[in-house]
Amino acid sequence: DSLKTLQELACFHRKHYKRTLIGITGTQGKTTLRRLLQHSLQTQYITHQSPHNYNNEIGVPLAVLGILPQTEVAILELGANAVGEIARLCAIAQPTHGIITRIGLAHLEGFGDEEGVFRAKKELFDYIDETEGVFFHATEEASLRRLKPAQRAQIVPFPDPKEALTEAVADPFLSCSLPKPLQGRLSTQLIGMHHFPLLCATWAIARHFHIPPHVIQQALTDCAPEANRMVQLKTDQNTLLDDTYNASPDATHAALDVIAQLKTHPKAVILGDMAELGRYEARIHRQLGERLQQMHQLFQHIWLCGQAMQHAAQKCPSARYFPTLPDLIQHLKQHPIRQHTCLLKASRSMQMEQLIPYL
Repeated sequence: DSLKTLQELACFHRKHYKRTLIGITGTQGKTTLRRLLQHSLQTQYITHQSPHNYNNEIGVPLAVLGILPQTEVAILELGANAVGEIARLCAIAQPTHGIITRIGLAHLEGFGDEEGVFRAKKELFDYIDETEGVFFHATEEASLRRLKPAQRAQIVPFPDPKEALTEAVADPFLSCSLPKPLQGRLSTQLIGMHHFPLLCATWAIARHFHIPPHVIQQALTDCAPEANRMVQLKTDQNTLLDDTYNASPDATHAALDVIAQLKTHPKAVILGDMAELGRYEARIHRQLGERLQQMHQLFQHIWLCGQAMQHAAQKCPSARYFPTLPDLIQHLKQHPIRQHTCLLKASRSMQMEQLIPYL
């Protein structure tokens, strides 16, 4: 059994590695937080992070096996689409520190319902508690307030009123006021207000590891988002918000908030299916369609693509519906758009980044 062997080798390797390992899970923001932490902690530590999106039963063992003897802090993503997977990944990665970015709607096909999502993500908290580790807790995140009081873990809450970043704005790049003793603002390369909690988390964790505030500031300024994760691309013809890597319901609505708040005109929204929603697929897409119809006057074009998006199209008469991506590409070839700001977002299975050359 090659998978079992891979996981056992990773466990063996991890037992010989007695340093810090930060496990990150959540339905939104794992990769961005991992990159922010990497940029911050590498200023004073020899770090190792999950390559790309190595966060599942194959990726996590590979990420663990990439830890070198000189590594001081490893930062790994832990993903799941069914209850029990995070617990199994924790047994392999053996995190000493943990954080849950958010508990929202995602992978409902595997989790069953919203309660299943909560139970799955909570498995990281349970492991940290059982092993007397350190858990970073977003006290303002409503979805995390249900976590039981820790029995053995050290809880590090954030944001700390004395150190929290404040007065955040995003147009489109996120900036915020710096905590004392620093003055002025922190300007980032992240697009959208939904990234602000990740900045607060990074600040709290980096301070926990004794990184000086001015060093964190520079690291957060320099950190660029990973490809296809809300990246601004300026082409010869249009400005694109490329968020095509994946799409949960929460992340899709957050992306709509981003483009809705931009002052540029005209704007186009191009959305593909949100996958792995199981029996909730039709309902969640209909809800998206209802919101799009309410917002339709903000957009010159609303294009919906994919089998599940037909449910959204039924609730949004202002949208144009394309059953497949080739149908949408053919339309773009015949009716190119120019001088638009375009949001592209869909689940990974849609491969919506194929639209970029035609925009």
